[in-house]
Amino acid sequence: GPYADQYMSAQTVAVFKPEVGGYLFRSQYGELLYMSKTAFEAKYTSASGSVTNAETADRLSTARTITLTGAVTGSTSFDGSANVTIATTSGS
Repeated sequence: GPYADQYMSAQTVAVFKPEVGGYLFRSQYGELLYMSKTAFEAKYTSASGSVTNAETADRLSTARTITLTGAVTGSTSFDGSANVTIATTSGS
């Protein structure tokens, strides 16, 4: 079957490092899949060997607007740099 690692979701992958090195995954289909340490790190680390921006970002590169509709309405801009609150207004 198609056992490529791109079929694994973050929610269903259980990762651990066996003593001999490498990674064992449980795919979203329940299969146990092995990837060598070298192959795993080549695929999931940047060319410089550092972690990716998503793992270290202080904020989103583009802020998003969160909007409430229905019985109450309101909106706020969110960029991930701080918590936000939404002032609401009764819809009817």
